Amino acid sequence: MEKIKVLIGGFQALYRKGIRYMLSQDDSFTIIGESTTRAETYEKVTSDLPDLVIMDADNAEFSGIDITNDITLNFSDVNVVLIMDNQNTENVLAAIKSGAKACLSNIADQNVLKNTLKKVIQGKILISQYLLEPDISTRILDEIRASKTISSGIRELLANISHIEEVILVKISDGTLVKDITSSLKITEEEFASYLESIVQKLVDIEAHKRKPEPDVIDDSSYENREELIQESQEVSTETEGDTKRVGEGKERKEETKDTEKFDVSVKEILKMVQLAREAERLSTFEEVNGEMKHILESLNDEIDRRQRSLRRVQNAIKEELEFGKKLEITWNKLDMRKAKEE
Repeated sequence: MEKIKVLIGGFQALYRKGIRYMLSQDDSFTIIGESTTRAETYEKVTSDLPDLVIMDADNAEFSGIDITNDITLNFSDVNVVLIMDNQNTENVLAAIKSGAKACLSNIADQNVLKNTLKKVIQGKILISQYLLEPDISTRILDEIRASKTISSGIRELLANISHIEEVILVKISDGTLVKDITSSLKITEEEFASYLESIVQKLVDIEAHKRKPEPDVIDDSSYENREELIQESQEVSTETEGDTKRVGEGKERKEETKDTEKFDVSVKEILKMVQLAREAERLSTFEEVNGEMKHILESLNDEIDRRQRSLRRVQNAIKEELEFGKKLEITWNKLDMRKAKEE
């Protein structure tokens, strides 16, 4: 049987030696290296591609959760287990969304550590057990609902939980016992565990989408490049005043048409998503459909306002440059006239 390749990451030498000692007594594991910084960890993951990375999540200098985010985004086959003593709501949520498969405390014994690692290698998302805590479940439910926006692309809508997954989160938040949840939903405990893992994976997907660059988002900073604005204004200022006005109006209509086309595409995609969601029984009542459309319309309005503000900034900047060009042209004309009189 092929051994499980393990990389140990942590700022403290005593921590790394402790993990190495516990795993060295099991032939299932082979330690391929250790790392003490974020950069070193990422470099070793890139070069060695371990099956498992065990990292300290408590030390701020090492930043184990941030490293896990990077690994999840770029190396989906590498599993991460975090060692974290400060398991408050914020830290656990960050660990869940980072893509870590499990989270253990420093007091976990040798058998717990080894069994956890072996289950993770088998594909289990053990960190999903934290969803059984009402506070965690409530926060996750709120965050998933809040992700229903189009501000960073329609893709986030694809990561929304199903109706039964939302019901499970609501019941956990209310303090309902697992046996009562499975009984009321007529599902087995194995199915219940699968739903929890599915919720965690969708949270990870949402976080990954947020970290990826959005090619369809307008970058307002590109319009703030003064050299580009000056060049555009100089090209426009070579025309007559009437021609300049027509060029400006044509450019404005072009921008409006471009934004309108994007707006139409977004609406079509949204309506398609709503239809798919209804077929999947995600929106089973009129109130749910109405609520979903309200979220969509609010997001559309925010996007339109943002683009209009961006367009106004561009127009104002061009206007200022044109006025500057006119003043400069008048100055040069006066100088030419004075020079002609002198001659």
